[in-house]
Amino acid sequence: MSYINSHYAQIYYNTHGKGDPTIFLHGLSDSSQFFKPLKNNITGIKAIQPDLRGHGESDHDVDISMELLTEDLINLLNELHIKRANILGFSLGSLIAQNFALEFPEHVKSLIICSGYSKCGHELSETFKKLEDLTSQGGVPAFFDEMIKLVYTKDYLLKHREIYGFKDMAVQTNSKAAVLKSLSICRTFDVESRLSEINVPTLIMYGSEDILVPPESSQKMHCKLTHSRILSFPMGHNFFLQENIKKIAVEIQKFLI
Repeated sequence: MSYINSHYAQIYYNTHGKGDPTIFLHGLSDSSQFFKPLKNNITGIKAIQPDLRGHGESDHDVDISMELLTEDLINLLNELHIKRANILGFSLGSLIAQNFALEFPEHVKSLIICSGYSKCGHELSETFKKLEDLTSQGGVPAFFDEMIKLVYTKDYLLKHREIYGFKDMAVQTNSKAAVLKSLSICRTFDVESRLSEINVPTLIMYGSEDILVPPESSQKMHCKLTHSRILSFPMGHNFFLQENIKKIAVEIQKFLI
């Protein structure tokens, strides 16, 4: 297992493959395992998958902020002697990817933004506030019960009841404090006025049935980013589902290689 020390935190990461360095940033309450299904479907890149601070195998009892998450990423690149990398971010990871591209543009070759937004609107902010209140009162179990209804469509949950079985794992691998701090980051995120500063090729992917982050958020980013293309999947917020993996991998590889 590989770790780096970054701002008083042990940050776990794994790497596999050879080729163009590509960072994969997971979402809130997930870990680098989120991208495991892609492992055997993309070639020609060196995949680097960290666990964000407060998540997975990285330290949980640490401070979490967008500044620290961004610094963790530059420290990881420095540790691996990587000057420029492609950055793929899902949900919370997509916010970090955008912020990193704005703060360290010289280190970014391209961006892939998945289920993201550049500004947390009023309705989304209210959703995050509700999740914060639920988590404060009921901890990670309460967060999981509500979040699962936001990231998957009703039809998908009806057909895949096994997803509810991940609750125990979510409770074991996430702390209440980390979830609350991460929700706060999502609720206050706003780089919309600076999007024009991002000049690297960008692929935007989103679920057309996303009830957490409005699809309009992706479309708005596409309009503001000069070098972007956009792609939708007929799924909810988490479109990285087994039935989509091969298509997602093809689109990522086509964009990167």
